[in-house]
Amino acid sequence: MYPDKTAKVNAHAYSLQLPVALTIFSASLLFAYFETITHMMPAWSNLRGPYSHSFLLTALVFSLLWRDRYSLMSSPPSFSPGLTIGLLATSLLWFLFWAANIISGQILAVYFLFTLGFWSIFGEGSYRKLLPTLGLLLFALPLWQPIQPALQNIATTAVQLLISAMDIPVYVEGNRITIPNGIFEIEGGCSGIGFLLVSLSLSGYLSIYDRVGMGRAIRTLALSALVALLANWIRIYLIILVGFYEGMDHPLIADHVGFGWIVYSVLFFPFLYYVTKTTLQPSKAQALPLLPSPRISISYILLIVFLTTFASIAAFALTLLSQTKSPAPYVLPNSLLSFQKSAVTHSFWQPVFKSPDHVEQSIYRGASGSEIQAFTVSYLNQHQNSEVINLHNSFTGENFKVIKKTTRTVPNDPPSNVTELILQDPLGNVSVIWYWYYIGKTRTHTESGAKIHEVLQKMLGNTNAVVIALLVSCNNAACVDARTRLGRVAADQNFSNAMEGKKHL
Repeated sequence: MYPDKTAKVNAHAYSLQLPVALTIFSASLLFAYFETITHMMPAWSNLRGPYSHSFLLTALVFSLLWRDRYSLMSSPPSFSPGLTIGLLATSLLWFLFWAANIISGQILAVYFLFTLGFWSIFGEGSYRKLLPTLGLLLFALPLWQPIQPALQNIATTAVQLLISAMDIPVYVEGNRITIPNGIFEIEGGCSGIGFLLVSLSLSGYLSIYDRVGMGRAIRTLALSALVALLANWIRIYLIILVGFYEGMDHPLIADHVGFGWIVYSVLFFPFLYYVTKTTLQPSKAQALPLLPSPRISISYILLIVFLTTFASIAAFALTLLSQTKSPAPYVLPNSLLSFQKSAVTHSFWQPVFKSPDHVEQSIYRGASGSEIQAFTVSYLNQHQNSEVINLHNSFTGENFKVIKKTTRTVPNDPPSNVTELILQDPLGNVSVIWYWYYIGKTRTHTESGAKIHEVLQKMLGNTNAVVIALLVSCNNAACVDARTRLGRVAADQNFSNAMEGKKHL
């Protein structure tokens, strides 16, 4: 509805300029950040994943923007130094995350660029009105994995209390719940993050649709989050009861995704109906004014588009021009001092690295019968989810737990540092690992150092990386003898010779 015919006629001034501006900006954003945007699609398309609601939420957000389109054109866009700095700084931030292969940072940077684009097109006044609506998109972005461990722990504790109340024998270790019939593990998919995001998305949408006050909206979001978590705890509890009374071979134990949504719907939709009748009542005082809208300058839009995409396109061009041919995979030397390399037939030590180009694990045996295990991984062209620094990578594997982590100095020329891990296996045996990285040909021993050098080397076109790890069993927890042996072997020049492309000695 329009307050008068003048507002409708003047709003028509945007009929050509606004679609052109939005089209140019959207096309530029998609072109410059295509790799990041498409990375979200698998998460959105996974119907069994926590982001399966994202396409629907995106449509709901744009429906809100369409509903308020004339009100949002009530303030003219104008040049802002802060906006210009924000666009350039966010583009640069995206590039740094891209060089570091940190996809969550890339997605967040693109989101902020997207919202700043609305500021540039609609003006600061309208942008402030847009913020709650655009904020809904955060619940669609695949950025919420870091809260999964906390949700898993909370769910485990809640379910343990529910089972204990039924006088069912239960033992909990970590996120594993053991009952007489078997073991249930509260994995990431059982954390309830999918239910939580759907609840926040729907309650947030209804709050904005009815234009309720900030206090009401926050209360609704908090209550909807609590209902979502409660539904997940009840779901897990019921599944465990089925396993206890019906046996672990019951079909519901193997596939309970659909059952989870049924439990969630039984709890959440009555709650949603209740809050729409009580809390989510439209506030007339919050209605947006419908004012005549000014014309927008296409030259201004072109300037903003240029500032938005210049940093990223220039960075892409520089990176492509500096790309070099990937080197050959790193191969462990045939000998280290008096130790001779031999193949590994079986090892309790199983490091895990995701999507490497080359993996080698060998045993070096000395004349006295002493042994050192060596492990190396090569990445010829690091990219997202195929890199030495990744959350899924592990030097210890599943058979060891880390007792202590520290830095040691190797007495070579010049001295260099390695990271030391003191490990213990389930039988109580102690081992020690020394490891370090080569990013390009730059040596570092810390994960943060490897990530920084990854960014710097990628700008120079060097996308290869190598990790080297050595393991020795200890006679006691002090690991003095093992550390002495590692110090001699790690100082062997053959390691650095191999990285410099020299012949193994």
